[in-house]
Amino acid sequence: MSKNTEPMQRSKPDRQASEEDRAWLDMAAVGREFGSPDYERLTALDQAAFAAFKSWEEVQHWLAAPNPQLDGVCPEDAARSPDGLSKVLSILMIAGGGANDDF
Repeated sequence: MSKNTEPMQRSKPDRQASEEDRAWLDMAAVGREFGSPDYERLTALDQAAFAAFKSWEEVQHWLAAPNPQLDGVCPEDAARSPDGLSKVLSILMIAGGGANDDF
């Protein structure tokens, strides 16, 4: 019985990816997209805000509005640093009525 010693070749797709397809595939994830370096932080922020306000519309408004507890900085911007995120999450816990299992 003879053995096939040639390496297996992968089949090539029927069509080559267009430049546009390659550009989309090579694009780095940003913002709230899975794979973004900010994904976990922004997901925690979104979950905490929704737990406090129970409305995505209110969450979006609150995150974008200047907040006096954050020296006039909007919560979304304040949460870019670890200390800012901690402060924003504390504000949300108080707004939501205390500790929550989702935190």
